[in-house]
Amino acid sequence: MKYEKDKITVIIPVYNVENYLERCLKSILYNTYTNLEIICVNDGSTDNSKKILEDYSKRDKRVVVINKKNAGVSSARNAGIKIATGEYIAFVDSDDWIHEKYFEYLIRGIDTADLVICNYIRSYRSGSVETDDAYRVQSISPIDVLKNKELKSYVWGKLFRHQLVDEIRFSESEKLEDSLYNMDVLLNNKNLKINHVDVPLYYYFVRAGSLVNNIEAYSVLSLAKCFKEYYDKENEAEWKKVLAIEIIKRTLSARYIFIIIKNKDMIRECNALMKQCVKSTGNMKYLILYKLPFLYRAFRVLNDPTMLKYEKQL
Repeated sequence: MKYEKDKITVIIPVYNVENYLERCLKSILYNTYTNLEIICVNDGSTDNSKKILEDYSKRDKRVVVINKKNAGVSSARNAGIKIATGEYIAFVDSDDWIHEKYFEYLIRGIDTADLVICNYIRSYRSGSVETDDAYRVQSISPIDVLKNKELKSYVWGKLFRHQLVDEIRFSESEKLEDSLYNMDVLLNNKNLKINHVDVPLYYYFVRAGSLVNNIEAYSVLSLAKCFKEYYDKENEAEWKKVLAIEIIKRTLSARYIFIIIKNKDMIRECNALMKQCVKSTGNMKYLILYKLPFLYRAFRVLNDPTMLKYEKQL
């Protein structure tokens, strides 16, 4: 294979995932692209995860295990980045798995770019997932990624040139660290060359109790405030507009929950934050949603019907 000499470092944060870990590791080890450095960061697991990792490291020299005290997924990923030696870096979550041609397709896609992104499939059960494995790739701009929720919200499903992210680290104080990491990459490299492999190659496993399913309104609002820091520093109108929309969407989401639980102080805080950004969007729908929160409830449920079930549980 043309790119076989290029090593890919795969960073896997691991915490109490004994039921899913082997599926993840096997999908990586049996990939068609084999020049891999697989850094598994055991973040203080109390189940059988540590033993599983040690067993695999004995069987395959590509598997490197780091054992550390529990400090969260961001700390685990940062520990992996610190010792990564590959020309490229990929992140895989330990309860997810990947297509057998995942790395082969990504490294082909990054040939003329600094970052390549693929599509993903949400899976609600452990069984196999049917996918179209025909290779399709196209060039996209950093601002297009920022506008696309499916492309910007996660660090998995991506292959980064090591030099691109060598100095970038995950925030260890925010729960929604993936979005902030991608924001750092995009805003610090506005002329970044990005390719999109329009094929679902990453399988994101949605399980009860996973962190992404337990995000609180406070965490969403905290992320919006982080984005506001970027917004305040930004001078280019187009980027400022996109950032404003991102801030408003997240703040509206948090505010709706605060309305349900009747937290007036937090509602006022949300209103103040949105007020600073709404004019930058140049779009009336955000002004309407900002003024009429019950319309935003309908907007959310229409786009994600599972929100109705979630709201009833509050």
